[in-house]
Amino acid sequence: MSLSQRARLAPAPPSPAAACPQVEDHIRSLEQQLDELERNEKTLDNKIEKKRQELERNEKRLSTLQSVRPAYMDEYERLQGELNLLYGAYLDK
Repeated sequence: MSLSQRARLAPAPPSPAAACPQVEDHIRSLEQQLDELERNEKTLDNKIEKKRQELERNEKRLSTLQSVRPAYMDEYERLQGELNLLYGAYLDK
């Protein structure tokens, strides 16, 4: 095969000037994806921070509720003691 035949068969590579717009479009596309990812990251960071604050509030509320003695507890303990005495008397019979 002669050189002239090879030149006719092989496609010519695109010129750098012709490839430039494609590369620029690809770069713009990548930059848009990057911007979108950054926005998503900020949104997720905000959601995480809100959930962290909510968790802290709920933990504080739980510790407060655990430390509070219910109003009926004194009466409950008194009645429990009476019940134990009555049950002991019942077992003695």
